[in-house]
Amino acid sequence: WFKRPHTAMERPENEDPRTRRYIGGELNAIYMELDYWVEQGQGNRVIATEEGDEADGAGEPKEVIPVTYNKLLMEAKKMANALKKQGLKKGDTVVIYMPNSWQTLVAMQACTRLGVIYHPVFAAKKRDVLSDILYELGAKHLITVDAYSVKGNLVQLKRDNVDPVLSEYMPREEFMARMEKALSG
Repeated sequence: WFKRPHTAMERPENEDPRTRRYIGGELNAIYMELDYWVEQGQGNRVIATEEGDEADGAGEPKEVIPVTYNKLLMEAKKMANALKKQGLKKGDTVVIYMPNSWQTLVAMQACTRLGVIYHPVFAAKKRDVLSDILYELGAKHLITVDAYSVKGNLVQLKRDNVDPVLSEYMPREEFMARMEKALSG
């Protein structure tokens, strides 16, 4: 807690079914997810692992990448700064179109640190799904990777899926303005 609540729970006297909790308290959820644990001396604690694409003879991954609180916090801060330099700000909407990797977690943490609303889309989804989601959300930003590996095969995500979608993409606000102009004229 940044500010301890003065009341744990309050139930209204009338028919209003809403119960208020932790009244007067202030909490920063993103701080509690990473920064707090680093400050508490848990920075080197492994919180996730990513397995490499190749396996040994016994079927075990040849490469295992440990992700600690320190590593995730450092990378999330770096990415948040990069996104901020690109003009992202609190309230913006972003689509994260990436494979299932720890870098996706970095992107989500970075967006949360900035107050950016994000919608993760698994990279295996086809490009028409990406196009629909971009349009429906009115997203003006997309976070992705150039390529990733699956069972030894390189998937060119940006070239094969993202670039074709973005070449035809028009944000909803612009589309609606063009339609209104066309229908009124």
